[in-house]
Amino acid sequence: MSSVSEERRKRQHSIKEGLQFIQSPLSYPGTQEQYAVYLHALVRNLFNEGNDIYRECDWRGSLIQYSEALSIANYAKSEEILIPTEI
Repeated sequence: MSSVSEERRKRQHSIKEGLQFIQSPLSYPGTQEQYAVYLHALVRNLFNEGNDIYRECDWRGSLIQYSEALSIANYAKSEEILIPTEI
């Protein structure tokens, strides 16, 4: 049995789906504001997952999550969507 919480499992699933969508040729089905909320949530989830992985002493794994979060934030900026620095 896995020791990963249900909340974390949902977050990991959301991250996986989010990254797959970002890499796909599909356009977001909602408004620009909804897309901004979607990207904010993805970046926040990546940072939170990075924090959890860091607490597990997996430094490399946490850096991967943080780097992906920064990459998505940079992509969002290219779409004129600003990700708050508080995330």
